[in-house]
Amino acid sequence: MDTTADRFYQAHIGSFGEGEIAQFLRSFSDPDFTVDLDSRKPHSRAMALAARFKTKTRNVYIIKALDVLSAQPEGTLRKISNVTKFKEAVANVPK
Repeated sequence: MDTTADRFYQAHIGSFGEGEIAQFLRSFSDPDFTVDLDSRKPHSRAMALAARFKTKTRNVYIIKALDVLSAQPEGTLRKISNVTKFKEAVANVPK
């Protein structure tokens, strides 16, 4: 696997604000986004992003959605958009 671009991705993701984090959360309702999230590596990356994003916001709904996301066991992220607590939190995230 080529990882030469990782530092650029890290810098780009590091500049994310609440708007980008909100879009990340809304992406979990898109089957094209979630197609691989049942696999170990994509799951662990999503968990790492959730932890990182949680430190970048004070919005209670974003934090709640990230908490629900972080609590999901491996192999279940693909269906997180059906989890009531996640849906309710994301519905209250500013657009």
